[in-house]
Amino acid sequence: MGEEDARVAAGRVLAALREAGRSEGTIRRYQVMLDRFVAFLAGRGLSGAGEQACVDFIAGQTGTRLGALREPVADTDVQLVRRPTVLMAEALAGREVVIDRPVIPVRDGCPARFRALRDDYVASCQARGNAEAKDKAASRFLAYLDEAGAGDLAALGVRDVSGFLLRQRGLRRKTIASMRSCLADFLAFLAATGRRAWPAGCRRTGTCATSPSLTCGPLRRSAGCWP
Repeated sequence: MGEEDARVAAGRVLAALREAGRSEGTIRRYQVMLDRFVAFLAGRGLSGAGEQACVDFIAGQTGTRLGALREPVADTDVQLVRRPTVLMAEALAGREVVIDRPVIPVRDGCPARFRALRDDYVASCQARGNAEAKDKAASRFLAYLDEAGAGDLAALGVRDVSGFLLRQRGLRRKTIASMRSCLADFLAFLAATGRRAWPAGCRRTGTCATSPSLTCGPLRRSAGCWP
């Protein structure tokens, strides 16, 4: 891997930035840092951009040496240098350059036994947009079910859904409304893919066979009681 390969990788990063709709000012800032990284690799005769090379480059640019490339850090200068450095390293390794992928891996709040299901759902959301918010809502709901010991999705009842939403009472009203919408979408996905029927104890007429006192407001629509 020579300097020409590094410049090709830098070009891939810049192309990905343009495709992601980043401003020309942002692209120019990235290009300056990518050019410096290319020169750094060539100057050291490095055949790749491993973690140590990235850490050394960031230290040379900012004066701050990270213990690990992807460790959390509040220093803005480090963040501004690390982002293009990581993208360049991924391009050099032949991986897809994803501009919006976080440098620090996000902790997955979805229980391991539900992740394949969650991943199928998120994949179905990609074309419809807002996949990130739906991912968070589904993961949070599945974590609640796991904590409550409700492992059989086919036996979901309205109390499972209402219990989850009651747990969110401390959130802002707008956030809860968004979560209800996302949860309704997830429940519809479960029904459409045969993973559950309508929640046990619910009538599609809008009344609850188990708890008639529950009215058909946004909570019950979120539970999938209405088609």
